[in-house]
Amino acid sequence: MNWPTIGIHLVGYNRPVELYRGSRVRDTSWHNRGWRKDLAVFGIGKRLLNANGESERHPVAGMMVQAGKQVGVINQVNAGAEWSYDGTIDKRLDDDNIAGSPYKVAFTGGHEFLLGRFIFSQHAGVYILNDNPYTESWFHRWGLMYRAGKNLWLGFNLKAHLHVADYADVRLMYSWH
Repeated sequence: MNWPTIGIHLVGYNRPVELYRGSRVRDTSWHNRGWRKDLAVFGIGKRLLNANGESERHPVAGMMVQAGKQVGVINQVNAGAEWSYDGTIDKRLDDDNIAGSPYKVAFTGGHEFLLGRFIFSQHAGVYILNDNPYTESWFHRWGLMYRAGKNLWLGFNLKAHLHVADYADVRLMYSWH
């Protein structure tokens, strides 16, 4: 994710490959789908080293709301907002005796690959409330969700600021059209 690469691949076959010669069928069923709305909660115990060099866990929790529109057979674009609390920032602000807040609010936008019961997503966000000196003003997030029911999704996301991963969270999402 953080280091784009390019590669060359060479494949050889012992026998000629039979290509599909049937007629192509275009799937247009997604054209009539409306906007998908999502409401999610997320959280994790994030590690922080204390003054003695020992690892401590502090809570990270939040909620997200977004709406998306399918623009292709497996593509969807969406926009939304999220609120989060980061306990490690709260601890660092207290330890460093700095005035600030561990709460953040952000606007997000992104793209999702709709892969049957799975969604692979990539989003970018800009903080509109980020009153601490420890994080950048924007982030990117990568996620994988699994549909566990008609409207229920379970998954995880990795959030990063610039090239530094911040945390991976676990998500529970409710979706409806």
